[in-house]
Amino acid sequence: MVNKKFYDNSNPLPFILAIKKSFPDANHEALVDVHKDEAKFDYYCNSAFALSKIAKSNPKNIAEQLINNLPSQFKDLTEKIEIAGPGFINVQFKVDF
Repeated sequence: MVNKKFYDNSNPLPFILAIKKSFPDANHEALVDVHKDEAKFDYYCNSAFALSKIAKSNPKNIAEQLINNLPSQFKDLTEKIEIAGPGFINVQFKVDF
């Protein structure tokens, strides 16, 4: 996978921007961490669960909204972004960036 130093999970800016764009009034920090299955994914975000309570919507729908609002510069660095289960967002970076 990629060098984890590139993306510091203590400041997950792409997800912060997606949350602000999707839910401008929400006071929520992005919840991003290293994925347990590092052979498949680099990171995951589980912010959709907390935001679903604020927005009174399904976590999977919230996850879709967040993915749609991730910055294109971030998406360009990814091999795959997918929703798993009820609303986890899994991210795999391109190996060659």
